[in-house]
Amino acid sequence: MNNKTFRIGLLALGLTAVAALPARASSTTYTIKDVGTFGGLQDFTLSDTYGGTGFVGIFPTNSTDLGSLGPSFVHAFGLENYNGVYSETEMQVDISGLSGATVTSAILTYNLLNGTPGSQGVTATSFTTTGLLGYSQTPPNNLGSTTFTSAGHSLNSVDVTTLLQNAVIADQNWFGLFLTPNGPGHNFQYTYTTPLWSANADSADVRLTVIYAIPEPSSFMCLVEMVFLGLVGARFRHRKSRTNGRGTQPRQHGSNRP
Repeated sequence: MNNKTFRIGLLALGLTAVAALPARASSTTYTIKDVGTFGGLQDFTLSDTYGGTGFVGIFPTNSTDLGSLGPSFVHAFGLENYNGVYSETEMQVDISGLSGATVTSAILTYNLLNGTPGSQGVTATSFTTTGLLGYSQTPPNNLGSTTFTSAGHSLNSVDVTTLLQNAVIADQNWFGLFLTPNGPGHNFQYTYTTPLWSANADSADVRLTVIYAIPEPSSFMCLVEMVFLGLVGARFRHRKSRTNGRGTQPRQHGSNRP
């Protein structure tokens, strides 16, 4: 076996070890509360930012059948569309703990307590964030999106597995989601998150439940050790075989070769 064949064999063994590497399944649930620290219902200082895992409600300036209360932040998990977006929600989650993991499931859930019954389409758009939420009437950027049906006076959920996995692959420490109500119009879907309406920052029960897999460190080290010892042994046997082979060759009289 020549050096080239040996290197190919080494690579093949390494790839086999990686493929055989077991993974540990884990799960975690992120609690996403209203992180707005302003008093009253609205914050009209658009330069304000709010940090940490959580969400802020947004009143944009769109033309709707009910006019507009924006531009401002609002203490509500809002998904209102009155023939135009009346309120929407911007959120972020610290996902630094998922570095190197493979996300197999990510479900966002929330509870709409106020407004009226009825269903509408909502778009969840992934965006880049560094841990501070600022005022935005639309997603700051678009890293991918999914559309789902949201029902008033109900617990709702949306599968964001692909969006979250893409964020993990991109080595992002924060996962941003912007929820935009698409209508049809006159969907009163929101949950107040202020004591002014006998509510609190967690009244919307917003959660991100993630199931993920990460390599087993102990198993990985065992595999590395096994592969290394196997390769060393194979190399030693290869060299010994070549040495023994040279020793059995008859010596040529008059040859300068040893």
